[in-house]
Amino acid sequence: MNPGIESGICHLAAQGDSMKSCTFKQGPRVLVVDDHEISRLHIVQALRQITGDVKQAGNEREAIESALRQLPDLIFMDLHLPGTCGISLLNLIRKSWPPGRQWPEIVMLTGDCSPQAMQQIRNAPVSAILIKPVLANDIRDASVRLLQLDQGVREKTADDAGDIPLVKLRSMFQQELQIRLPELDRDICNLDWASARGILHQLTAASAMCNEKDFERHCRQLFDVLDENPEPGAISNSYYPFLKSMGRIGVPLQA
Repeated sequence: MNPGIESGICHLAAQGDSMKSCTFKQGPRVLVVDDHEISRLHIVQALRQITGDVKQAGNEREAIESALRQLPDLIFMDLHLPGTCGISLLNLIRKSWPPGRQWPEIVMLTGDCSPQAMQQIRNAPVSAILIKPVLANDIRDASVRLLQLDQGVREKTADDAGDIPLVKLRSMFQQELQIRLPELDRDICNLDWASARGILHQLTAASAMCNEKDFERHCRQLFDVLDENPEPGAISNSYYPFLKSMGRIGVPLQA
């Protein structure tokens, strides 16, 4: 663990413990931990239909600081995070959790449906699993069920009126593609399959939320091809259709 993170944990834990007697009038406290901005904002917006106390974190440091300050009732945790695993991060937070304070319900988020990932999650103290890309209603339904909220809360928020507008999501997606695609090309040229799959994992979720079905399909196909030792021919057969599909969503091919 980063020494800077470790040095602040005790102080934050003590600070969070002092909040026990506070009255929270905005609804249940929820923390969303996901390094992918589009996915994170999508979840946050869905949750704000049922509570006014939603915090977000994009990395290990932010997650620890937010968790020990907010002492959430519910945590949405991404399985794969930069430099760490969501389950390992939860265990780290739990070690500094204030004694006597109820541990939150945990929803694990993942787009990795491999047997290894599913077994890893099932072996962890997780309340629910949501497979990315996650629908807003599924996020809210899981929250209402785990927090035992009044059924009327879900009924009042059954529509997606509070979700991020599709035009904004697509604008964010375009910006993400401009940054991530050169990185993906570099990783493939360097035979760095793990990093390339990490980028494709995020692009798959973003394209699904933006309803870009054709691009999502090509992302998934290329993701499946890039295993530990992919065949050059298989890469070519998937990568070039992937690049062509970018033109259909308004992203110019790099010269």
